[in-house]
Amino acid sequence: MSNRELNQLRVESLFSFKKFKKKMLFIVMFISY
Repeated sequence: MSNRELNQLRVESLFSFKKFKKKMLFIVMFISY
C-alpha cells in the first residue's frame, strides 16, 4: 500500500467517524427529550 492510499484511507475513516458522532449526538438528544 502506498503512502497516498494510506492518507486517503485515513481521511475517509476520519470523515465517517465525524458523521457517526453527529448521528450518535442526534440520537442521544432525541432520546433525552
